[in-house]
Amino acid sequence: MKFIDKEFLGPFDLESEDKPVTSGIYILVNKNDKHYKPLYIGRSINIKNRLNNLFSHAQLAQSGMEGVIDSFFYFPIDKDNVEEMNQLEKELIRYYEPSLNMVRSRVDPQAIIRAREVERSSSRKSFWSLSILGFTLTIFSFLVSILISNDLYTPREKIQNQIITAINNGADLRAIKHIYVNREKTSGGILKPFVSDVNVYPYNVALSLILEDIRTNAYLEKGDKSILKNINKLIEDHTHINPFDRLESVQRDYFENIQIKLGEEYGRVSIEVNKLADELYNKNSLVEQYLKDSTTSFWVSVSALLFSILVSAYQLYNGRDARVKRIMLESYSESIGKTEQ
Repeated sequence: MKFIDKEFLGPFDLESEDKPVTSGIYILVNKNDKHYKPLYIGRSINIKNRLNNLFSHAQLAQSGMEGVIDSFFYFPIDKDNVEEMNQLEKELIRYYEPSLNMVRSRVDPQAIIRAREVERSSSRKSFWSLSILGFTLTIFSFLVSILISNDLYTPREKIQNQIITAINNGADLRAIKHIYVNREKTSGGILKPFVSDVNVYPYNVALSLILEDIRTNAYLEKGDKSILKNINKLIEDHTHINPFDRLESVQRDYFENIQIKLGEEYGRVSIEVNKLADELYNKNSLVEQYLKDSTTSFWVSVSALLFSILVSAYQLYNGRDARVKRIMLESYSESIGKTEQ
């Protein structure tokens, strides 16, 4: 009898001992059905062995006991032609849609392989996607750190050179203060995180600190030391006029009020007060540095948290369909057997 365009041998009684010891496709039918509508279609490398153990599967055993299936047809195919056997089985099932196959669908091993490949491909895509995501988040955090920081700077070498030139040309303290007040202001721009503190001053740097740096550099460098006399005179004059310029404005007001109220008596405690002002300046510097470090740590923590959340969410979402499909296929394959013997 022909099924599709293939001439199958049969029908044969399932209870017969004379079953074909060959490989190929078999079709289970009911002999009372004149049209021999396929109820189950399968393949095996040993049809006789397969049919003798046919009812070891619960669904087919129930069908056999109820007399639903009692006969079979078969089409021999060499066991080496696995691809032909698989293709013919699929075509027959797709064309006839046998009821028992629909209940107990076979799992194609190739489907599991394809599912695994899809999952691996998804994992590779996930790796590159996460890399791009991490890079984007890093850039975003970098830009945010720039935007939220309002620190201003002035180039160290430029302001020092301007003051040194003015001193060599005989400038007095008033001229030096004018240069200081009109010093260059810069935010550092996008390269701010890479700007070394050695190359810049904070914009609110005290004039006394700049003068002290120039004086110290003169001692460290070889050459003419003639500038020392003038720089020492400027430092002395500036300290006398504004001894607390390193302090914050509120702190400076307090110390200046003490100086005014003590009047002539201030000279007796001026050394101790100046030491106290210097100590307070050092504490201010430490607090400022601590706050900067805390701000940096805060945004690093926020960025790490956002990154971990995005990575976790992406891993849960991406590739879940391929993973679920692969797990279901493998589980179902184990339950019914990957091949039928």
